[in-house]
Amino acid sequence: ETGYNGSSWTRLGDDGDMRGYWQNWELGHHVDISDDGNRIFARGRSGGGYINVYDWDGTDWNMHKNSSGNTKWSFRDALSVASDARNMGNLGMSVSSDGNRVIVNTTTSDIISTWDYTPSGSASWTMTPGYLTPPYTGYTNPGSVRLSDDGNTFIIGGHQQGCGSVQSNAALGNVFVYSWNSGTSTWTLKGSNLPIVGSSLTGGEYLGYNVSISPEGNRISFGNFESAADRRGKVAIYDYNASSNQWVEYATLISDKSTTIARSSELSGDGNRILIGDN
Repeated sequence: ETGYNGSSWTRLGDDGDMRGYWQNWELGHHVDISDDGNRIFARGRSGGGYINVYDWDGTDWNMHKNSSGNTKWSFRDALSVASDARNMGNLGMSVSSDGNRVIVNTTTSDIISTWDYTPSGSASWTMTPGYLTPPYTGYTNPGSVRLSDDGNTFIIGGHQQGCGSVQSNAALGNVFVYSWNSGTSTWTLKGSNLPIVGSSLTGGEYLGYNVSISPEGNRISFGNFESAADRRGKVAIYDYNASSNQWVEYATLISDKSTTIARSSELSGDGNRILIGDN
């Protein structure tokens, strides 16, 4: 972790602050950070997958303890404890702006788990009971799940459907948006016209390969993974209409190069500017 002091970047902390509990625990495969820069999240790949969380105290990074009161990891779910093959969080994670909520995406049945900062006793993090498995996800990637700044909305893209998705072309791609129901502590679909489905052209377009969301969760963007010579990469931007409970297309940005792929995209904080990366 490095910090900017007004003229240059300097390292914060030392080698002993953040590392996997064992030598081969491979910490750092995915990382995220709170808006104020004082809480960071790092995912470890080995041992079934785990998440470490650290707070900055002005001098060092201090790791959050798990429910056993130790610092082998900050949190991991029961499925990861039971099986080293689970690989929790291998499809990435996304953190709210205050660093008090994180959603974790795992390949196994494309499971989303939600974790909240609720310090009690020795444990700092609590998983909301149950998992969310969006329909038709099949295959996602680390850039295809994003949580809004307030932690109440998230977008997930499944750029290729798995078996049994009932869609004729597995490469269409789908985009889903969920909002948090605090009364039931569950995620529910946000919008009656979901999923947003990719093109049915031969070969499909792998829509939802990358996604982004505005701070309040009412504007989303998502791109495809199209490399066919006769079609171009694109990123679509949609706004949520609360009165109709639908997502309405605001703009579609199409590459001027026939072979360009929209590998990544990111909305600015106010949602009025977008950065798109091609390869």
